[in-house]
Amino acid sequence: MIKHKKLFIHTLVALVITAAIFNAAAQTARADDSEFDAIAKHLKSHYNARRVHIPFMGLAHFFVHVVKPAGVKSFKVAIFDNLNFTPGKADTELNTVMRSALSADWQPLARVRSREGEQVYVYAREDGANLKLMIVTIDHDEAVVARVKFSPEKLSEFLNDPKILGIRVGG
Repeated sequence: MIKHKKLFIHTLVALVITAAIFNAAAQTARADDSEFDAIAKHLKSHYNARRVHIPFMGLAHFFVHVVKPAGVKSFKVAIFDNLNFTPGKADTELNTVMRSALSADWQPLARVRSREGEQVYVYAREDGANLKLMIVTIDHDEAVVARVKFSPEKLSEFLNDPKILGIRVGG
């Protein structure tokens, strides 16, 4: 009986610690959520897109928060399908929405539009020693919105010696 109580208490403590870590990860990600959410909401409402559920995303956020692979400190991703997007007017509209959703600190890095209608928008801003990227890609009836915060220094170290948790990545 006493062994079971100890096991229960240890399990309860582990659950409380895990919940606290998940909550801390969620709190740190909320600072940029309004910008990210404004862009995602625009895609959903103006183009009748359906947001796709990504399995195990909570586990991925936890892993990134704890391990910080390649200097990545946080990220958020939204995938949409069934996008009712027609190039032309929508191109300028999306660019306007992104400029109004993102604060003046965000600088455009790239805007690419293919002949087939695919589009990529990349914006960046400094956050202390870190860099944040907001990336939006549209490919006919699909779209992806991603925000990532990373340490350029740690990314450079990773590219020179690609290891995660001391295990070499790749060949």
